[in-house]
Amino acid sequence: MDNIPESVRAAMAGILRYLQSHPDARDTPEGIRRWWLVAESGEFSDTEVTAALAHLLQQDKVTRMTLPDGMELFARGSAITN
Repeated sequence: MDNIPESVRAAMAGILRYLQSHPDARDTPEGIRRWWLVAESGEFSDTEVTAALAHLLQQDKVTRMTLPDGMELFARGSAITN
């Protein structure tokens, strides 16, 4: 985790904070960037949010669901504890 840029780490932290407060939340990467991270300082790029989600997937802190139309939704993973 040492090679992760600070902006990606900040996005990861913001996503985890949101999921702690909204455990049933599910959204697309764009929705996460626009709505979940809106209160975070600064704006995150699509690339930063995608990288943050990839790292959180590896840690099982988020899960990915693919809908029949191919849209991907991300939600709370099993590695998040209260």
